[in-house]
Amino acid sequence: GNSGGSSGGSTSTSGSGDFSRASSGTPNHTQDGVGQSSKTGTPPDPEPELPKDGPTTPESPIPKDNFDEIIGHVLNIEGGYVDHPDDKGGPTNRGITFNTFKRVAKEHLGIDPTLENLKNLSVEQAKTIYRKMYWEPMGGSKIKDKQVAHIMFDMAVNSGVKTSVTTMQKTLIKMEKTLVPDGIIGPKTLNAINTTNSEDLFNNYKTARINYYKAINR
Repeated sequence: GNSGGSSGGSTSTSGSGDFSRASSGTPNHTQDGVGQSSKTGTPPDPEPELPKDGPTTPESPIPKDNFDEIIGHVLNIEGGYVDHPDDKGGPTNRGITFNTFKRVAKEHLGIDPTLENLKNLSVEQAKTIYRKMYWEPMGGSKIKDKQVAHIMFDMAVNSGVKTSVTTMQKTLIKMEKTLVPDGIIGPKTLNAINTTNSEDLFNNYKTARINYYKAINR
């Protein structure tokens, strides 16, 4: 889906992603902005007695980085430059909205955040934005299972990293893992992801994600 801008949601075309286990059946999303928390309701009260993610929990061995393969699927779905009057996100190229581009062009690409530069955005530049804004903040390179990483990444792009991670933490809690749903991807959450049956985790996360989108689209 289009990575969101700061001035309103953008429509998504990649809700289901290209997942080999099952299609997600996700409706079009309208959330936007990396790291934004859910816009619906109040976040759950974390249980103070539980330890939060921190350096005390050893991480699982770092797995192969699946970013290049996953981002290839995303970019194939997103396509090139579009500027539809009905799209609240405004001009978009390779799934990057102009609002997002204006925030990150200088920092991540070292170029001016002009519309012309968005129109000329290369595949490699788009990959850099996706990696820096979504993949790295969600700990993608440290998630062993490619399909779990893919579905988390897809939700991060559409709804923000914090929402994606919180959804994963809540999924793991339902699977009897002891975590705080704080939206922070630390060693404790990564260890829980990597030590849980990946197919069960994928399917449960997919269900939680569908329920999240249904709730915000009511």
